[in-house]
Amino acid sequence: EIAQLDGAFVISRDGVVRAACRMIDAPTAKVALSKGFGTRHWAGAAISKITDALAVVVSQTNGSVRIFQKGISVLLIETQSSNLTIWREHEKEEPMFDYSSN
Repeated sequence: EIAQLDGAFVISRDGVVRAACRMIDAPTAKVALSKGFGTRHWAGAAISKITDALAVVVSQTNGSVRIFQKGISVLLIETQSSNLTIWREHEKEEPMFDYSSN
């Protein structure tokens, strides 16, 4: 259900939600993602690139969860069915396009 909410949740280091349903405006010029990622993935990657924050992105399409650190997807949690969740080691995804030179 969280994936259907528009905007980001800002959670402090001690686990307290500081803001909800917020727009994140972070430059994406130095972020490179594979084709097919949407706005929330770009925003998560971008904010993690320019801060020390981790970004947890829940896909609205399939409910999968990606964690971004330093602009890179470092963990993927996929939901296969309503009863089964697969956690897998996640290798760095090589972007199809590199926008960092722009």
